[in-house]
Amino acid sequence: MINGESKLPLLSIGIPTYNGEQHIKEAIDSVIAQLDDLEDEIEIVISDNASTDSTPEIVKQCAQRFNFIRYFRNQHNTGFDRNVDLLFERATGKYVWILSDDDSLREGALKKFLTRLKEYKNVSVFLVNYAECDINLKEYPRRIRPDIEEDIYCEDGDDFFHKSKFLFVLVSSLVIRRDRWDKRVKKHIGSGFVHVGAIAEILAKDAAFIVSEKLVNYRTPETGKERWRAAGYWAIVRPGLELVRIFNYMKVLGYRKKTCLYLIDSMLRANLRLILVLNIMEVKDRREIARGMINCYGRYPTFWLIHLPFLFTPIAVFRLLRRIRKMFKKFIGGIR
Repeated sequence: MINGESKLPLLSIGIPTYNGEQHIKEAIDSVIAQLDDLEDEIEIVISDNASTDSTPEIVKQCAQRFNFIRYFRNQHNTGFDRNVDLLFERATGKYVWILSDDDSLREGALKKFLTRLKEYKNVSVFLVNYAECDINLKEYPRRIRPDIEEDIYCEDGDDFFHKSKFLFVLVSSLVIRRDRWDKRVKKHIGSGFVHVGAIAEILAKDAAFIVSEKLVNYRTPETGKERWRAAGYWAIVRPGLELVRIFNYMKVLGYRKKTCLYLIDSMLRANLRLILVLNIMEVKDRREIARGMINCYGRYPTFWLIHLPFLFTPIAVFRLLRRIRKMFKKFIGGIR
């Protein structure tokens, strides 16, 4: 399948992984189960960021059974962004579907997607809808993010970024033409969102297509105070700031001012919710966080009037508000 130009696959399923022993076999099996007569069109490429768990053994066992699985192990952990970049260097398909090692393809996803892919040959970026699931891949009855109700052809990036409802942030939702992932993308390595930077670069000139049908099971991360503390509060804040940096940079690429403002305004609204969480979690030293937010949102009066004062509201105030809330709920419960 990969030994000659005429036999190159149409689609590479690229799985970046690091210590993915818990779910990676499930991700691989979700692809294998759908191949049937598609083996000549599909390959699975796995880029392992020097895992220290049993990920290598699990993947090698799968690769020994199927010659369309290609496994690469990095000598050291290169970080998420560079590992995704390496997937595009190692893949041979015309398009690369990036699949997180803890997500999976839904039943029938491959054939459904290939139908769109073959119909829209001029498209460089596809975004596929996904189901939000718990740790066991059971779909939640209510969706957190806005849904997409119909397929949409987007002539350019301005159209795409207005209509994709931020679903492009999930790496497993993206299928990208491999030859369009080039040196322009390198500048976004280290942001944690190389895939977002990549589609911003590509769609400055190319077309995109949004698939409304849910083709991916997205295993949503666990929430809670312990998870936040384990990750480090700055690690939770930084991703949003990196996205804003990319959205600001899009002006240089020729995107309309309206598009950039729409994306940044959406992040500004999310930032207020983030500050609320930081207060609830009783984060004490917020100076570094404040500096990062000022760099991103300092030009917005709303940030100075609402966000920054809210960020430095004394923790004691929120403790008091929580007590009042508990007392109110207890009082209402007593009345009932």
